[in-house]
Amino acid sequence: MKRKNIFKKFVTIYFIIIAILCGLFIYYVVDSLVLYENANIEKYIANLVVDIASDAKRNKIDKYIDVSKMEVSNLEDTNTSVKEAYANMFKTKNVSYKLVEGSIKEEPTYDILVDDEVVFTIRLKSVGEIHRMGLLSFPDWQIDEITYNIDRGVYYYDLYVLDSYKVKVNNKELSNKDGKKSELDSELTELGLYTELPNIIHYQVNNLTTKPDIVVYDGNKKVDFKENNRIIEAYELFTTDSVEELNDKLSADINILEIGKMWSKFLTDDLAGTYHGYSTIKNYLIEGTHLWDMAYDWSHGVDITFVSNHTLVGFENEKVSNCVVYNNNAFSCDVYLEKNMRLRSGKAKKDIMNDKFYFVFYNDSWKLVSMKAITEESTVEN
Repeated sequence: MKRKNIFKKFVTIYFIIIAILCGLFIYYVVDSLVLYENANIEKYIANLVVDIASDAKRNKIDKYIDVSKMEVSNLEDTNTSVKEAYANMFKTKNVSYKLVEGSIKEEPTYDILVDDEVVFTIRLKSVGEIHRMGLLSFPDWQIDEITYNIDRGVYYYDLYVLDSYKVKVNNKELSNKDGKKSELDSELTELGLYTELPNIIHYQVNNLTTKPDIVVYDGNKKVDFKENNRIIEAYELFTTDSVEELNDKLSADINILEIGKMWSKFLTDDLAGTYHGYSTIKNYLIEGTHLWDMAYDWSHGVDITFVSNHTLVGFENEKVSNCVVYNNNAFSCDVYLEKNMRLRSGKAKKDIMNDKFYFVFYNDSWKLVSMKAITEESTVEN
């Protein structure tokens, strides 16, 4: 009887040990599979973003970044700390990530976005291989580097306003000394040689911990503006897609499409006039500009003689849009048109113009000062 009890105890202990070993093995297998799944780079970065958002909301963003180097501007009107600012930011539900274009497989780099704005950029690296069960092998991912806008703070803005405007941030007025002059558009440089263009002041508002109240005044009148990727442009220039409205505004009668067609025909040696149409087109240009010199060189050089023999069929899909009046003597418009030609071989050829034209009133008439390609359109042959 005693021997029988001993045997039962032995069997019981044996099965308990077997059960424990089986449990440990199952746990090892499950844990290995979980590790393997989480080692997938997409799974890893997704989990990491969840962890960052969770820590940020608990005022623990300093686990990832050194917030001690971040100053708070005197334009800030709350006592919100940098850690609290990140906590408030990550309370949004719209937290996402995307792979940075051009990052390498061995060191994948991701942008972390809150409300579609990049907050951090994280570069990962593998610190080795994890081997499990003699079958599984996967990388051990870790954070290599996190970068963020340390120089500009949690909330920051670029403001572009007319120098005659007044700007208040959280009810504190900015001085012109706080900004610097900025051109409306680099392409306006040549236009500015022939007329006085509006002066634009560029303000940088940095190191805020809450979204600021920004108001722009033209005298006592508030100026409407839109914010786009923390860029605010507040200068009221007359804009229209209507040539009729443009001419009414300038008390003029400018046929922008006709000038665009003349330039297009000039480039393919279809414009009437001596020197391959130069005597015609120069009436709409200003001597000494880059466009004048280019037209002269084209019409008097050998290259124009190599234009393919063709017949001009006509124009279609003509459009003038996005006209901007800078003052009573200067404006720009986007010009789009498609020129159809028939080559000697019988093939149809389409030449597309998609350019911004800059005009100025000079010597009692409107002149084309410069042009800028809007998109790169290649010639289409059918």
